[in-house]
Amino acid sequence: MMLNRADECRRRADECRRNAAEVTDDVLRGTYLDLARRWRTIAQQAESLEQKEETKKASLLAVNGEDEFARHCPEGSTADMDPCSSVVLPLSAIGRRDDAH
Repeated sequence: MMLNRADECRRRADECRRNAAEVTDDVLRGTYLDLARRWRTIAQQAESLEQKEETKKASLLAVNGEDEFARHCPEGSTADMDPCSSVVLPLSAIGRRDDAH
């Protein structure tokens, strides 16, 4: 099972809390607890971004229909991916090595 970003951050925060409970050094314990707090903050931010992404997808569907959604948000895309960052060319446009000889 693949965790979403927020769940992964929460998992890391839990790991830091467990580590804090196992160490005897006060400075190290404080560092682990600070890391756990930071991971929880990042989890909250990731969850907020994921909710905004879902809202954006829903808006595209409501306004423009399935075709427009698919054009802007290909399967597997996320909010942090630029939809223009990858170019898909038909195989005929690429040419094959043996065609060059």
